[in-house]
Amino acid sequence: MGIHQMLHRKFEANKPDSDEAVLSFFHSLRRIDRNLQFPEGSGQRLQDLELKPFPFNKSHLFECIARQQPVLYSDFPRPLARGSDGGHVCAPDQLAAQLARCTAPDTYRVRLGTGDEKRHLTIAEILQRWRQSGVVMGVTDLPVRNGPLAEYFDVDFLKPWNLMPNASDEIRELEMLTAVFSTAGKLTDSHSDDMAVCNHCCVGSKLWLAWETYEGLDAGLEDVERVDLNAKARFDPEAFLSLKSACWFIVQPGETIFLPGKFTHRVYTLENYIGVGSFYVGFSNLLHTARRWMTHGSLWDPVADGPKGQHADKLLEFGSAELMKVLQADQEKQRDFGTDAISVALDHINWSDPDVMGIVKARTSFARAAEALRKAGKKT
Repeated sequence: MGIHQMLHRKFEANKPDSDEAVLSFFHSLRRIDRNLQFPEGSGQRLQDLELKPFPFNKSHLFECIARQQPVLYSDFPRPLARGSDGGHVCAPDQLAAQLARCTAPDTYRVRLGTGDEKRHLTIAEILQRWRQSGVVMGVTDLPVRNGPLAEYFDVDFLKPWNLMPNASDEIRELEMLTAVFSTAGKLTDSHSDDMAVCNHCCVGSKLWLAWETYEGLDAGLEDVERVDLNAKARFDPEAFLSLKSACWFIVQPGETIFLPGKFTHRVYTLENYIGVGSFYVGFSNLLHTARRWMTHGSLWDPVADGPKGQHADKLLEFGSAELMKVLQADQEKQRDFGTDAISVALDHINWSDPDVMGIVKARTSFARAAEALRKAGKKT
């Protein structure tokens, strides 16, 4: 067991509530990232920034999405596939052994070592290295839907409220329902996903540092998706501590994080990790997502020099059409789609912001979707 794993287990066993204990935990991780040097005296601030797990509540989730707040749940339903008897096809602690026997021949990109050397390996080969002591590796884009991993994971775990799986091909391809594998000591550099992200931990643990992307850029925290870099993204612990949006959390087995798309995150694997994640768009963050794409552009805009947010119009049109269908259903189904949080989402947008006013004026799809959501919010 590596030193950072032992320190994490000690951290969890004692649940430190002192400044010194929290700082000691973060300082121990400098073996992974030498930039993780928080200044003396910052322990209380770090404690204040910790995001702790909540018991899952559907209404609470939709309100957090509407307010663009990260939330960590201790008991969100496990996204593992179920058999004909209704039970999970395998327990989380058996998942690695089951996956190691996968015979699928397809290969997937793996990042090996601290230098992120790229290799392409089968699922069985990935698990072979995952189980080897001392190997540092990470896989973040191993598709689940319509592939061999659909046997192990529930592809509909965000159903029915995640609109992406039923949208047009262009939007559906952005869902990125993937399995995530990494080993202790792996650092995933500061990045943003352009979409709101959900990640469930089946095995192991990870430490996440997260902050609002453009607040961080203004403070000098780089993001590999937003800044043209030849090296690792710059991370300054003091700048992180100064951010209003900053938070950190440890995701452990059975826990699920929901992170808004406007957040950059820097992730450290503490213990060998297997998880499953998905991007999502629901009625609670439909306008938030479209506004971000239309303001800053999307990482997936197909035409590099084209207008910003080239998929946003189709996303809004589809979302508006789905909203009309849902509003014809009974109240229970509407609540399953989070319609009660629509008014919260609308209130969270600053409609007098010049960027928002410009989008409303220039992009008719945004204006139409906003009006449809306003009408729906008055009904619910």
